Amino acid sequence: MRILLIAVLLTGLANMAATIESGAQVTPYDERALRVDAAPGLRIVRGVSDSVVLNIGEFRRTGLADLVATSPHAVEQAEVFEKNYRPGSWFVGAGIALFGLNVGLTSIQPRPSISGWLLPVSVGLIVYGGYRLQLAYRGLQKAIWWYNRDLKS
Repeated sequence: MRILLIAVLLTGLANMAATIESGAQVTPYDERALRVDAAPGLRIVRGVSDSVVLNIGEFRRTGLADLVATSPHAVEQAEVFEKNYRPGSWFVGAGIALFGLNVGLTSIQPRPSISGWLLPVSVGLIVYGGYRLQLAYRGLQKAIWWYNRDLKS
């Protein structure tokens, strides 16, 4: 009985080792698939080797549509990202700057008349910019999903 138990355990261990070994192979899909890496900054990396293929910044065009050009659906979503990302960043930045100006003006006595409308305007800019950024990140996520879906394994 003991020998049978040891044989079953060894067989199970051998099967697990074979499964682990075959899972370590890198397929063409693994080498070409894209994903988002958020540290530091926002960048797109390719494959299991994490090679950076695109850095995304606020002050220049992203070029995401060119990166995912092999998939028409991904290009549509990349254009949504490119349309909303920079304006969303700028609106949020302007809202934060106006909020800081409002905080600075509240310490001045007598309070300037413009400080009454700075808070609602700054909150509105931050909310609208956040909405545009949410649309952009959704487009980025869908663009990468469509690109990876259309890859030929």
